[in-house]
Amino acid sequence: MTGDPASETTNETAQATPHERLFAFLADQDVDCPRCDYNLRGTRSPMCPECGVELALRVAPANPKIAAYLFTVGSSAFGFGGSLVFGSIAATAAPPDWWISMTAGFMIASFVFSAVALTLSLIFRRPLLRCGTALRWTIAGVVTLLVAALSLGSIVTFEA
Repeated sequence: MTGDPASETTNETAQATPHERLFAFLADQDVDCPRCDYNLRGTRSPMCPECGVELALRVAPANPKIAAYLFTVGSSAFGFGGSLVFGSIAATAAPPDWWISMTAGFMIASFVFSAVALTLSLIFRRPLLRCGTALRWTIAGVVTLLVAALSLGSIVTFEA
C-alpha cells in the first residue's frame, strides 16, 4: 500500500467486475435506459428492470441523442426555406388576387409554423435533448408531418 487514497481507489476499480463497475456508476447517476428511457439510478442488475435490455458500461459520444433534434431543426428549416422560395415563385406567377387564395393560406401557415418550430427548437435545444427518446422522435415526427402537410397543401392548391 502506498497510502495514497487515489491509487487505492484505482486498484479497487481495476479489480472490480464489469457488473460491479456498472452498479457503482448507476448508484448515484441519473442515466436513462437506451431502449425505454427508464431511470436506472440505483439499479443493481445488468438488465433494465423495465424492458429487460442488457446493460453495459461503455465509453460513448457525449451526445448520442442528437439525431431526432437535428431532424426537427432540419425539417423546420426546410419548411421555412421552401415556403419562402415557393411563395416568391407563386407571387410572381400568380394573378393579383392570389394572396386571398387557399394556396397563399397554406404557404403562409407553412412559413409561420416552420419559423416558430425552428425558433423554438433552437431556443429550447437543451430541454429537447434532455427529454426521453420517444418524446424527441414524437416531436420530430409531428413537426415534420405538419411542415410536409402545409407545404403539400400549398403545392396541391396552387393554380398559376
